[in-house]
Amino acid sequence: MYEIYQDSMAITRHNRHPDIFLTATANPNWPEIRNELKPHQTATDRPDLVARVFELKRQAIMKIITEGSHFGKVAGYVYTIEFQKRGLPHMHVLIFLQGIDKIRTPAQVDRFLSATFADPLANAALFSTISRCMVHGPCGSRNPDVSCIVTKNGTLICKARFPRSFVTITQMGKDGYSIYKRPDTGLVYRIRGHEVDNRDVVPHNPYLFVMFDCYINVEVCASVWLLNIFINTSTKAMT
Repeated sequence: MYEIYQDSMAITRHNRHPDIFLTATANPNWPEIRNELKPHQTATDRPDLVARVFELKRQAIMKIITEGSHFGKVAGYVYTIEFQKRGLPHMHVLIFLQGIDKIRTPAQVDRFLSATFADPLANAALFSTISRCMVHGPCGSRNPDVSCIVTKNGTLICKARFPRSFVTITQMGKDGYSIYKRPDTGLVYRIRGHEVDNRDVVPHNPYLFVMFDCYINVEVCASVWLLNIFINTSTKAMT
């Protein structure tokens, strides 16, 4: 663990700060999992199968990111694998891009990241997957009993700060995170019994999202505080 810590610090010292924070969670409905289940079995009955399939998916995701130019040339990365209480594995990855490809402008953010619904007519498959995997909650006054809601100063708020505000154009945030474009299109969709719009969409990369058919949250970051969380949480195995 100490050697991993040293490697992580060396990567950070050389590359200044990570550029992308990616979280991917296993999908128990992947055909590679469902096709191997016996009658009456669910994915929770086969944690070995889920872990094996997820590892293959993880390798495929990282191959696209590191060997191609999807986000740009990668200088290094740090990742951790965790397991949810319901047993599904997920990974957090901090990606460091090479200097020429480091994210500095809103146009670079918009090139590979979306925080809006896809057009249900022009891209029905992407819209369906976003509706199924990348809508937060819904929470707030629409659904105050979900786990992300906490009470602060007598007010119910979402720990993940959803629903977000409508934003016309992407902005580079001062806290190391970008404020993503979420235009008010006037379109409202009904998901899980509640009305939602672009304010409820979790940021994602459409290509990776459709390719792997699972929850893949992609955030632009320019801060080392996430790396500190990785290192200081000793129960997480970091590679």
